[in-house]
Amino acid sequence: MKTLILSCHTGEGHNSAADAIYEELLSRGEDCKVVDALIFSGKKPNEIVTSSYNSLIVKAPNVFGWIYKAGDLYRSTKLTSPVYYANTLYAKNLLEYIDENQFDTIVCTHLFPMEALTYLKRKHDLKIKCYGVLTDYTCIPFFEETDLDGYFLPHQDLIQECAEKGMKKDRLVATGIPVHKKFAEHIQKSEARNHLVIPSNKKMYLIMTGGMGCGNILELCDGLLKNPDKNIIIYVLCGRNDSLKEKVDQLHRTDERVQAVVFTKEVYIYMKAADILLSKSGGISSTEAAVSNIPLIHTMPIPGCETRNAVFFSEKGMSLYAKTMDESVAFADSLIQNPDQAERMCDMQKQQINPNAAKDIAAYILKQ
Repeated sequence: MKTLILSCHTGEGHNSAADAIYEELLSRGEDCKVVDALIFSGKKPNEIVTSSYNSLIVKAPNVFGWIYKAGDLYRSTKLTSPVYYANTLYAKNLLEYIDENQFDTIVCTHLFPMEALTYLKRKHDLKIKCYGVLTDYTCIPFFEETDLDGYFLPHQDLIQECAEKGMKKDRLVATGIPVHKKFAEHIQKSEARNHLVIPSNKKMYLIMTGGMGCGNILELCDGLLKNPDKNIIIYVLCGRNDSLKEKVDQLHRTDERVQAVVFTKEVYIYMKAADILLSKSGGISSTEAAVSNIPLIHTMPIPGCETRNAVFFSEKGMSLYAKTMDESVAFADSLIQNPDQAERMCDMQKQQINPNAAKDIAAYILKQ
């Protein structure tokens, strides 16, 4: 079987999910390829969409929230969305690529290629199996207007929500969100800290800001440093935001308790090394944290689907959802001082989140 996995460079999460599926299919000897769907729209439109999105979530997250709410309002009209029509513009180029490379199956980890494939199925009679992966713990706007052969959902509870939005229930499969298998690897905290050269006798707060480096990190660090326990250390994963790293370094250049880290592929090791994780509530990063089984505080969500992710996790007992900076600090101190509370949270993560979603998705599409 030859599988095309379509993602989109609007944030790191969709690519991570695509890579996890690719990794699993490759381990089974399958022929597969990961491609950014927007390359078929041409270099300039791709750059505009990607840079605009990334700039928006870093510099004006509330604007993204307004756009998300507008999408929710528009979907209630039952009219075909502008998102669908925008993605039809490159669909023929995508079809040519599919035909030239003779793919048998397509899996999408982003809404945009799902819309393009829906158009190709309706207007160009595309026959091959096409699947969508929902990477947030809510039915995102316009997900329901796509028409693919199957959908992989983050959790059993999402089946009813998606069905209520009009999706066919027999096409919805609750596999979980695919993440790299390394997040599920058992690594001792001492081993992780030795690898990263982090003192073993410190209480470690890990702050994750997403691939683009979002959130008011400087204020969060200041709040955590007010903890009377001086035996703490804070690591800030700044993603690709070099400006954020520079600001953290400058502000804390004389304080070794705060360390800023540039974009790294060793996030899973930092998670294993930490005592507490404070993170924005992306669907992928939240799943990675749960699979890593680390006490989690959701803070600084981008309004929209990330807010709903935080609510979903907190209601299931898998995280604490801090709505203010003061709450973030209070929750962090509470978890680090109450190991029983932290252990209960980790137990709920084990109960609710499937660490083998990539395997289950690969098995499903191969069986079909």
